[in-house]
Amino acid sequence: PLAAADVRDSYSVTAGQVSLDLTKVSNPAALDGRTLELRAEAGEIVVIVPDDVDVDVDATIRFGGEVDVDGYIQSGNGVDVTRHLEGGTDVPQLSLQLDLLVGHIQVIQEDAS
Repeated sequence: PLAAADVRDSYSVTAGQVSLDLTKVSNPAALDGRTLELRAEAGEIVVIVPDDVDVDVDATIRFGGEVDVDGYIQSGNGVDVTRHLEGGTDVPQLSLQLDLLVGHIQVIQEDAS
């Protein structure tokens, strides 16, 4: 999405990949206070967030797989990771709720420019 208004509150698939790149959003301040939910049964969830946004991540894999939140990795069965990605001072705040039965979750913080 290129604008915050184009970012849906939730994304889901039964199997496959759910990918959301927020680094191209032209007005990241409009993401402030939003909670985005991404869910899948089997597969991969990938979220790329800009480095000028604070992000609270709550990622759960119920049966088996790996969670990688900007280099913090946990794997196994029943993985539950809660992390905060710092975007700076007086920046928008975004929450991610990521839920997967089996597979891989990855959150990457990249330069927004």
